[in-house]
Amino acid sequence: MAPLLPSANDDYLVRRRYQKLDRGEHVSVRLIQQRREPGRRKGMIDEDRLDTMKTYDSHGNTVTPSLFTRFLSLGTCPDASAEARRRGELVNGLCTIAVVFLAALGTVAALRGVTALAIADFATALVLVALLAFFWATGRYNAVAHIGVAFIGIVFVYLLMSGGEDQTAYVWYYAFPLMSTFLLGARKGSLASATLLALASLYFLVGPQAEGWAAYSTAFEIRFVSSFALVSLASFIYERMRSAASQALARQTQTLQDTVANLTEAQTNLSATNERLRTEIRQRKEAVFEMQAATAEAHRANQAKSQFLANMSHELRTPLNHVIGFSEIVLSEKVGELNETQQEYLGDVLSSSRHLLAIINDVLDLARVEAGKADLEYSEVDLPSLLRDSIRIVEDQAERKGVHVQVDADSVPASVTIDERMIRQVLYN
Repeated sequence: MAPLLPSANDDYLVRRRYQKLDRGEHVSVRLIQQRREPGRRKGMIDEDRLDTMKTYDSHGNTVTPSLFTRFLSLGTCPDASAEARRRGELVNGLCTIAVVFLAALGTVAALRGVTALAIADFATALVLVALLAFFWATGRYNAVAHIGVAFIGIVFVYLLMSGGEDQTAYVWYYAFPLMSTFLLGARKGSLASATLLALASLYFLVGPQAEGWAAYSTAFEIRFVSSFALVSLASFIYERMRSAASQALARQTQTLQDTVANLTEAQTNLSATNERLRTEIRQRKEAVFEMQAATAEAHRANQAKSQFLANMSHELRTPLNHVIGFSEIVLSEKVGELNETQQEYLGDVLSSSRHLLAIINDVLDLARVEAGKADLEYSEVDLPSLLRDSIRIVEDQAERKGVHVQVDADSVPASVTIDERMIRQVLYN
């Protein structure tokens, strides 16, 4: 797991630089952290902050940057662009190399007795050291670059005029176009080179005005001016091409970053969609499982109900058949004579018992209907008698409630083919 990185808030600034390492096999992330202090320019790094610079590889392991890399980053803002960082590193590198060489050349010139050249070399080295210190303390790249280029230009003019040792100091002139275009850019660097070329041409036209100044032949002056102009033009073209390539690379990098961001967002949305689909699938599976469980439970309940109805119907029909049988025996007067009122009441008992038996049979029919096995039993039925028998069952209840019920069967057919038990149940309901 990658280490926790400091957040970019009011107290910390974070810069990440991606570098391809090991032939592009993995990428490292360079991180520079700095605490901001009151009165100090945003994002500056000095020597006492170098220990906060860390590098993480693609596996999150800490890699300590080299001392040279840390040195080149001095004075560069952590949140600066890649071009600004490149130029800041160029200032540190060129100034350091120049100081070393100037100190060595000044020492050689002093040993050979060329005092003026030695003083110029040492003075230039001291100025470069001061510019480096100023850059590290403030991070003001533009000021350091312009002052440094102007001062180096003055020193090169002096070397051209003095000739140096054996009049060979003019060769330093050719380093100016490359240095100025690298530090100031193609347009300003070419303008600085043109200014330096104009000063050299003016010196060639006026000639040495004091004893000890270098004198050059006309052929040399022509070749020098043309070659310096050619080097300046080549430096301008190279810097323009490099700048254009850098800008194109920056645009491609930005496009790639946008593409990666879009892909990351799309992947996030896809992951959220997948998670939502998984949740819906899980919920549907749970619903199907619950439905199956409910169906099985309903099936068990239905079976239990059917078994209950069958058992209860059997238990009820047995005593009811006895009631009907004994009622029929009594009505047949085999056990004694009955008066008219007893016959009427006992007839109602018999009719009600038969109706109750029909209801029990209806309960069984309901179970058969649910199972899809119900059958109708058609027969010829005396409809007026059926109506009068049905009214007799509910007549007592109606009279108790003050309702008079009578049957008008004159307009109904005398006989119909129906399921008597089903029609009787309809009339009772």
